[in-house]
Amino acid sequence: HTLRLIRELLSAQPQKRGTNLSLALQTVNRLLKRRAIVFLISDFLLPGATYAVDLALLARRHDVVAVLLGDPLEKNWPDVGLLAVQDAETGTVNWIDTTPVSWREGFQRQAQSFHEQRNAVLVGAGVDRIEVPSDGDYVQALVQFFRQRARRLGR
Repeated sequence: HTLRLIRELLSAQPQKRGTNLSLALQTVNRLLKRRAIVFLISDFLLPGATYAVDLALLARRHDVVAVLLGDPLEKNWPDVGLLAVQDAETGTVNWIDTTPVSWREGFQRQAQSFHEQRNAVLVGAGVDRIEVPSDGDYVQALVQFFRQRARRLGR
């Protein structure tokens, strides 16, 4: 059932451009009347302050599991020269020169900052997490998470 849900989410076509994680969390918290398990799937590449309060409110009432999508390029961007990059949310195309080491290091620092903020927000809100790399086996990550969770909860 979980794999079917993931497949459907990955193949869904958005009706509008852009992401507002805080609004999504507020909407879920408003719509769910009874306690539920909420899977929050995101790369969380945004400032933690933009969603921290809403995530904490949601996690107080529901069992929230963050599914963290990651890309190896966030950690080690290769020197490929001039590159056209399209923003998946807005559709805008930007040209980036990946040659300068300073650009690659700056990108890595920004991604690392977002990851540190995300980790602090998740720990502060008491949210469990599943890390799913884009180049890895998501089934293995899911199975490992649920086994660890079952052991931790004594089930």
